[in-house]
Amino acid sequence: MGDAKLREIMKSWPAIAAVHLLALVLSIVCYRHEARLATPLAQRVAWAVFVFVFGLPGLVGYWTHRKWPLRAACPQCGKVVPRDREFCVSCRQEFPLPERRGIEIFA
Repeated sequence: MGDAKLREIMKSWPAIAAVHLLALVLSIVCYRHEARLATPLAQRVAWAVFVFVFGLPGLVGYWTHRKWPLRAACPQCGKVVPRDREFCVSCRQEFPLPERRGIEIFA
């Protein structure tokens, strides 16, 4: 490596380190968000790597890529969990069926 390249790297290493640190923080934010939604580990890691590679635009893309599930308190354990499953991801108890109103259509 030439002396000119080495001088440029030595001069710009704080900016390079800051960009990588920001990407790491954003990927941790992404991973924790996926963990709150109880997604599989492989999917969590894949999204975190995606955000680390693409940085802030990657995080924006991650947040806007799909509709997020509704999160509500579990009637059994009281923790706020995603309601896109038939059971609570915290206590593994099935959610109660919604109260009947008399307007249901059964096909």
